[in-house]
Amino acid sequence: MLTFHFTKDKYGHEQLIDCLPFEAIAGYSNSLRDPHTTSFYELFLFPEVKGNVSLDGESLSLSGPCMLFIHPFTVRTWDIICSPDSSVLFFVEGFVDGFLKDAAFLHRLHFFSYKQQSPILPLVEESLPKITQQYDVVRSELKKSKIDSVFLLQAYWYQLLLDLNRLYGEYYHLSDRCYENTEIIRLKTLLKQHIQNKQTVKDYAEMMGINRNQLNNLCLRFYGENANVVVRNTLLQVCKSELLLSKLTIAEISYKFNFSAPPNFSRFFKSYEGITPAEYREKFSM
Repeated sequence: MLTFHFTKDKYGHEQLIDCLPFEAIAGYSNSLRDPHTTSFYELFLFPEVKGNVSLDGESLSLSGPCMLFIHPFTVRTWDIICSPDSSVLFFVEGFVDGFLKDAAFLHRLHFFSYKQQSPILPLVEESLPKITQQYDVVRSELKKSKIDSVFLLQAYWYQLLLDLNRLYGEYYHLSDRCYENTEIIRLKTLLKQHIQNKQTVKDYAEMMGINRNQLNNLCLRFYGENANVVVRNTLLQVCKSELLLSKLTIAEISYKFNFSAPPNFSRFFKSYEGITPAEYREKFSM
């Protein structure tokens, strides 16, 4: 699997954020019809677009104007035609750590949360000029590359993501409760840290100091799914990433994620994905 990594010294010093015209990356990303991925967060702005993008095997139709939000290590293929003024803003997680004390900030955003309504946000004509201007401001400041540019970039980035989060919430009629609730953020953090070895609702309820019914109610309230589904889907996602991004054998992956034997891992995977781990790897790997 081909993975693109962030170039930190592009501007002559370490910079953990970038913003480019979409056509500037088309030569090494969009033009690839084979599955590929990146190691950073991406926010695509399409004033006009038509076509399809496949994200982790799911085909999505794009029509503009719209935003497309992609997590790190999401496997994608492109088949689109977009306007020349399309852009992409991308950053590594370390950019956030450099100035925000809120380590869970990205997880609080609707479009980067555990359960997206969709990675696509259609834009109305009234909001497009503002978002386009924000992208232009970030790109302009990157080119200036002054001593204080990093602080302005942090401010521009922060405002842009909050504006997009508000638009996303309004479009999909989402509550702001997930932004305020610290327990659901804590669950996301624990899942990220421990899913390799801890895969039961009981495990996470104990770590959070609540009972299983309370954890189940928490997940139902914020995700509309019970806690068992949330844990299972998290495990499936990390297993899929491992299948595509590592050179470990199916057996090695099964033991890494605490399955008692490879056949058990294959049965688990196929029961929810419809294909075996080997078939998934063959289908989506280069």
